[in-house]
Amino acid sequence: MAIPGYKILKKIGDGGMSSVYLAIQLSVGREVALKVLSPELRNEKNFIEKFFREANIVGTLSHPNIVSIYDVGTHDGHYYIAMDYLPGEACSDRIKAGQLDLNTSVRIIKDIASALDYAHERGFVHCDVKPDNILFRHDGSAVLTDFGIAINANVASRGALAGVAGTPHYMSPEQTQGSGTDGRADLYSLGVVFYEMLAHEVPYKGKDAVAVAMKHMTAPIPQLPDHLSEFQSVINKLLAKKPAARFQTGRELIAAINTAMQAHENTSVNDRFVRGGDSSNSLPHTLLLIANRFVHEKIELFRRLQFSPRYGLVLQGAGMPAFDTGSTSNADAGGGDTTSFNTTSFRHNLGEALKQNMATRLVAPTWLALLMVVLLLLITSILFGEVFTGPFWRKLTGPEIISVTA
Repeated sequence: MAIPGYKILKKIGDGGMSSVYLAIQLSVGREVALKVLSPELRNEKNFIEKFFREANIVGTLSHPNIVSIYDVGTHDGHYYIAMDYLPGEACSDRIKAGQLDLNTSVRIIKDIASALDYAHERGFVHCDVKPDNILFRHDGSAVLTDFGIAINANVASRGALAGVAGTPHYMSPEQTQGSGTDGRADLYSLGVVFYEMLAHEVPYKGKDAVAVAMKHMTAPIPQLPDHLSEFQSVINKLLAKKPAARFQTGRELIAAINTAMQAHENTSVNDRFVRGGDSSNSLPHTLLLIANRFVHEKIELFRRLQFSPRYGLVLQGAGMPAFDTGSTSNADAGGGDTTSFNTTSFRHNLGEALKQNMATRLVAPTWLALLMVVLLLLITSILFGEVFTGPFWRKLTGPEIISVTA
């Protein structure tokens, strides 16, 4: 297989509809993940439309935690999408390997919740949120990939589309019934992922897809281990059978997770203080933990401060991923992803965050400039005031004239 403009190096994955290759985009000399529609589906109009619909949907989304693409086209019967290449393993691999601690799991869920919130506000529903479709950049941030069965809820009346699509263990009750899907179905699926991270197993199992679907619709929500009880209310709301009883937006979920995490940390510190005993549970150790958390919170607050000549001094929301200027890439059989940042995209993302109330302007640019001028004048006065009035200045200006009166 040959596609003009690309040098294909090797196959890196296979999926139901497509294969993914590691390739070099010759025009810029960068590695990309080249997703190519399976040869068996070249003449299937419906599959071709789905393939390019994914490219169109992803092409309209620009978010740090959503897959991005570089190119889409067809050549000699080969339909392809060029995406960033991210060689890291999928979230499913990390779950199986037991590599996810609580802090990492919470960060991943918040990253994907932020991505879903962004997509849902623009009318898009992913429909297949699962660990296989969560990949990672080199800095550890999570990326939502594979929008192959995503839908645009705006094209249907009442904002929902009917149909059965997804992965049984992660599908919401309304998806399994084919009664209609909106963004709250994605949050249910993310709840299944979160439960799996915390409990090391999916909440509902069965001998086949139908049995699993029935449990999603009728079985009670399982309980987390006692040491994670602070997150049970979050799981209960994520996995509610009725969409109206769930979190309605990703931002609501992020806020609830932050609250649960704070409660868990407080409980952990209190438990250590009460238990006493060995040196790891002693009072000095507990005080050290409290001090460490205090410092961590202040560092996190400082990290969330952003300065822009256009927007002034801005404080990012707690659930909002930090903007950076690096670029990374990721790919699997379902898709690949990376988001590249530069000064323009930084301003764009900061502006979007302010519009969506995901960031707060602390000081407007004009007032910030005025404050800097006042500080500069104050510092100048402090530094040079002594020089102008001290012995050094008197030596330069000559002997001091003393007036003597009778």
